[in-house]
Order: sequence, then C-alpha cells, then structure tokens
Amino acid sequence: MITRTYTKELTRFAGSNGSTFKVTAIYNPNEENDPWVEYYNEQTKQEYTCRQEAFLHRFAPIED
Repeated sequence: MITRTYTKELTRFAGSNGSTFKVTAIYNPNEENDPWVEYYNEQTKQEYTCRQEAFLHRFAPIED
C-alpha cells in the first residue's frame, strides 16, 4: 500500500483581537539566518513586516 502525506503551507493567521492576516512572503534579508515575514491585515489591507520569530509569537495559524 502506498500512502501519501500532503502538507499545506499556512498563510492565514489571527491576532489576539480577532484580526486576520495573510502572509505574502518569508525571506532572509542580506542572506542572514534570521527569516522575516511580510504580511497584511485582511480587513484594512495595511502591510507589515517583522521577524518570523516575533510573528509566530504574536499570531496563531488559521487552518482552512
């Protein structure tokens, strides 16, 4: 029997106040080993960037 595992990259996250955000990019500036996240608020469309570590502490993933 062949089994397959599919993984889906999570792109939607929720803040503690109920706001939802969508990740548009994850990148390493200056080729450093410190990834940054580019994302936007789905309601206001305001864009943000921050370190990935801070982002994951601040927001919870939303599984569709």
